[in-house]
Amino acid sequence: MNLLDENRSLIFAGRLMGCLEEGLEWRELFVLLFDNYLVITKPVDKNEVTMYKVKRRPIPLDLLTIIRINDPPTRSYIFSYSPSTTTSSTPSSDSSCLVYPFTFYQSGRSSRKHTLFAESEAARAEWTKRLAAALDLRKDFQAANKVLAIKTLSINTFLLLDVKKEAEGSVYGTGLVRQLSDAACYTGKVNCSVLFNTADGRWLIAIGTEEGLWIGFKRDPKSLRRVAHMRKITQCAVLEDFGIFLILTDKALVAYPVQSFVPSTLQTPQVSQAPQKLNGTKDVCFFRVGKVKGRVVVIFVHNKPSGSDFTLLEPVKSTNMDGKEQPTGFRSWLGFKSTASDWFKRYKNFSLSIEAFDLIFMKGKIVVLYAKGFEIMDLDGLDGMTVPQIHYPSSKHLKNRCEQCRPIAIYCSTPDMYLLCYDGNIFPIFFSYDWTHNCS
Repeated sequence: MNLLDENRSLIFAGRLMGCLEEGLEWRELFVLLFDNYLVITKPVDKNEVTMYKVKRRPIPLDLLTIIRINDPPTRSYIFSYSPSTTTSSTPSSDSSCLVYPFTFYQSGRSSRKHTLFAESEAARAEWTKRLAAALDLRKDFQAANKVLAIKTLSINTFLLLDVKKEAEGSVYGTGLVRQLSDAACYTGKVNCSVLFNTADGRWLIAIGTEEGLWIGFKRDPKSLRRVAHMRKITQCAVLEDFGIFLILTDKALVAYPVQSFVPSTLQTPQVSQAPQKLNGTKDVCFFRVGKVKGRVVVIFVHNKPSGSDFTLLEPVKSTNMDGKEQPTGFRSWLGFKSTASDWFKRYKNFSLSIEAFDLIFMKGKIVVLYAKGFEIMDLDGLDGMTVPQIHYPSSKHLKNRCEQCRPIAIYCSTPDMYLLCYDGNIFPIFFSYDWTHNCS
């Protein structure tokens, strides 16, 4: 909450009613509205001193939205809501009063609706007015300090079917899916996208959907056109230096010349190579492109009941035709020439007894993400190290936290410390020591 910031301000505070958890009875609450958080506390009297205990995690205003402010009042039988009364555990009509609700929604991982009750309609109006003002103030602050700008790539291009109707079978039973799939307007769900630069200097965006590949200019949403009809495109990538377009479609990894989708404006011979399927008979779960010691590497992963198979490819021939041979990659270093159809060299395979769901290139190594953590591997000797080390008795708490989360990324913070990012926590790992420190 950064309460020591000299710019921090308390916008409003006061008593409200509500329940801290679903199913519990109403209680008197004391709510504080800061310029960045809404804090809900419970008043507790101890030794004739009133303390305010924070019973729920403070709610960031960035995640808060007002949804209802005009609901009719309801009657409370918990206690009479006035400064001169005290809590009574015996409900009666004499001790009841009308309270006025207002509801807001908290998005994020702990998404839920919150309903609080004010003692009068005027008090509710004041709270909603102050809360709306705080939200506007927060939006202005975020707009003035934003790091990234959001630009809309497309609004009306991509058409989806009703997911609920698909699940019920009412759409498939009528043959509507086949009709829409054949129509130019139907695109299916968007699964992936990639920004790339062509050999003649044009910036383009490629978007993979359930029903095909779309390409258009980076800053012109109206230029998006379907360039290929393919089913279930889940990943795509462009090797710009080699003129190769990689597409994972229906669990098959296929390489295309970029010029087969985007003809070059340069006066060069047209590329006529046919696409190449890279995975053989194995289904591909995912693939990643990165650099290891200056060499471009493509890794695709096949999962099986006993673990995961990894296949490493290196591009060795450019499809950017400029009238002369362009041997590149590892083979060219050894003086070998690649044939026109041989775009990749398969130079390494290995297997792990884990089910991998992602892979990251990092400082000459690869990091495999799986359910229990991160496997850091050196591609030269295929030596691996699992982090975090949670098999020690002292790491029981860390083990419980990791098992409840899903790994999503790893970052190098200092030469000796890496940040392991999960969907619910962040753990720093110090490789200089044989211990871990939790700062979630």
